Amino acid sequence: MLNNSTVVQTTPSSMIEDSTESHVTNTTMASFDPGVQERSMLAKIVGFICFFSLTATGVVGNSLVIYTIFTDFTLQIKTQLSNMPILSLAYIDLITTGICSMLGAASIVYDEYPFGKIVCGIWAYVNLLGLITTIGILAVISVDRFIAVGWSLHYPQMVTYNRIAAGCGYVWVMCLAVSVVWVSTEYGYDFWAGVCDVTWANFGPDFPREFYFAIVCAFIYVFIPSAIILACNLLIIQFSKEKGHAATAGSDGKQDAKSKANSKVLKAMIIVILSFFTLTFPSALIKILKVIGGKDGPVKYIPNIFTTFTTFLQLSASIVNPFIYGLFRKDFRDAYAKLWKQMKQALNLK
Repeated sequence: MLNNSTVVQTTPSSMIEDSTESHVTNTTMASFDPGVQERSMLAKIVGFICFFSLTATGVVGNSLVIYTIFTDFTLQIKTQLSNMPILSLAYIDLITTGICSMLGAASIVYDEYPFGKIVCGIWAYVNLLGLITTIGILAVISVDRFIAVGWSLHYPQMVTYNRIAAGCGYVWVMCLAVSVVWVSTEYGYDFWAGVCDVTWANFGPDFPREFYFAIVCAFIYVFIPSAIILACNLLIIQFSKEKGHAATAGSDGKQDAKSKANSKVLKAMIIVILSFFTLTFPSALIKILKVIGGKDGPVKYIPNIFTTFTTFLQLSASIVNPFIYGLFRKDFRDAYAKLWKQMKQALNLK
């Protein structure tokens, strides 16, 4: 059993050369809180309820998205191209909530990590994979929607099945690979984050090779796709406003319908931006701050409860997308309604 201050150090000595001795001897989770680590009974209860709720809601919601896309013929025909990144996002959200949230709930109740080295490694891997893959797939979806709104007439020529597949495939391959690299170095149970994670603070400026690799990864997997998400969605909002103003200039029913459609697009994109930078980005930023500042950097002054909260926000992002589809996409609303009707008939409900 790993207690709440244990790090699993798996880096071969050849990978860190002259810094090996100092790196290995610091395997007491110095990047995490080294002091007395104990949650109150209230914190355990609230933490368990939150993490368990994330597990249940995330598994049900994302399973619903996957099932709906595969079984609803109308949805398959109307949104064949956009279904691929949506499915990718649903898959990674399902894996993240099914593994990370469930293990997090159990560990909070135990007040320590009880599952052993192998499970901790899998947990750390899925936690990192879920974070960076979500950011990458959201960037693909943002580019797709940007082209659909900005160049709707040319969308079929510009966005093809092979191009969407290449974009999603690139994100998955890159994220799967870099997650293996990081988890093969050093990981452990971060007591206050409530998850097994890479010990990012141990790869600070004192270890130049790992430090510069981490900075490059931060740009490739966090900052660049985040900039794409922000830029594309802000431009979508601008396009929607312009089309909305043009539609209101007319007086017929078609123009009114277009105005309402653009209003829904506008609201959806605002929610996408707010949910991403509120739920997903803070967790990535804390990991980056741990690397930049090392053990004695700015993360040292972040309250423990805030670290726990950012983990909860990151995992909450995995349950937001099914609700966004249900609220703002009529095809998904119709598919959900049809499925609910079938369930009521099967259960003989009124």
